[in-house]
Amino acid sequence: MSLSKPCQKRSIDCSIVARPRASLHLHEDTVALSQAKLHFIETGEANRPTLVFLHGWPLDASSCYALMSRTSDSCRCIAVDLPGIWKSAFEASNGSKAFLAGVIHEFIETLGLSYVVLIGHDVGGMIAYAYL
Repeated sequence: MSLSKPCQKRSIDCSIVARPRASLHLHEDTVALSQAKLHFIETGEANRPTLVFLHGWPLDASSCYALMSRTSDSCRCIAVDLPGIWKSAFEASNGSKAFLAGVIHEFIETLGLSYVVLIGHDVGGMIAYAYL
């Protein structure tokens, strides 16, 4: 099988995605849960749909700044430090993805979030998948 037109390589300038807007206003907080204390950062209006970012390994919530800056005009954005990372504490010995998904579920319920989209990278993606 031959193509009628050759494929063209295109370059994408990813630097515009990685550059956070200067006007990004972040709020930082922690929430105590039954088996963890989670640190999180947030931006955007509380009455909008919520994007919860789960970082990858070996990163922390700050790795989500650029995405948050690009989506906070239309969404509330929350980036969580996963249990045991940076300012989050982990009280349990179970680090399975299903258990961590339960911690994230308790986090979402504790904050009273109703319309949430989980966005996970690397291990954060595994936790989001286990959440399903």
